[in-house]
Amino acid sequence: MDKPIVYLTALILAVLILIVVLSLDDQHPTQVSARILETSQTQSLDGIRKYLTVQMDNRSPIVLIIPPSSNCESASRAKLDKLTDLSGTNTTYRFISCH
Repeated sequence: MDKPIVYLTALILAVLILIVVLSLDDQHPTQVSARILETSQTQSLDGIRKYLTVQMDNRSPIVLIIPPSSNCESASRAKLDKLTDLSGTNTTYRFISCH
């Protein structure tokens, strides 16, 4: 280590770049609508869980957990947030409401 200032500067720069990359919002929500295929409910010792099976246009069905207070009927529509990461490889869906 002839010049420790070079290594220290590189370390500080690497930490700053890491902080910037981690602070970026990696989820970009887009609202989508899906047709409700089925609703189901389970009850256990820790409470009630509701599941919603939805299908978007030309895609396979997706099962989502929804709040127990939601009353969604089959054949109606659900409003969802579609969350895609920056790389575009990971997509998740979050329930908003039924309409």
